[in-house]
Amino acid sequence: MPELKEYLPEIKETTRVRTRRGYHYYFSLNGEYVKSTNSLFGKKLELKSNGTYVVAPPSKINGFEYVFEVPLSKILPIPKIFLKKGRDLVYNLVSCQYKYIG
Repeated sequence: MPELKEYLPEIKETTRVRTRRGYHYYFSLNGEYVKSTNSLFGKKLELKSNGTYVVAPPSKINGFEYVFEVPLSKILPIPKIFLKKGRDLVYNLVSCQYKYIG
């Protein structure tokens, strides 16, 4: 999704998983907190955070296998754009992911 790269240029470098409908992008929260949403940047983008889950490698669903395209060892810190918004969630989160659902 080209627009996402405008908002988050670091998305090309962080942990990435190929899904049937797009990608999951992973970022480390390093003790920060971020609010989950189903309409990130007003688009059909999900941001999953504390208390939510995603299908992750090595899961296989209906013949499709979820695999890392960029390994978990390459996970980057959460972009600052998310830390400015929604400081009303829980503390000490471990990771979050982004998924294009359009």
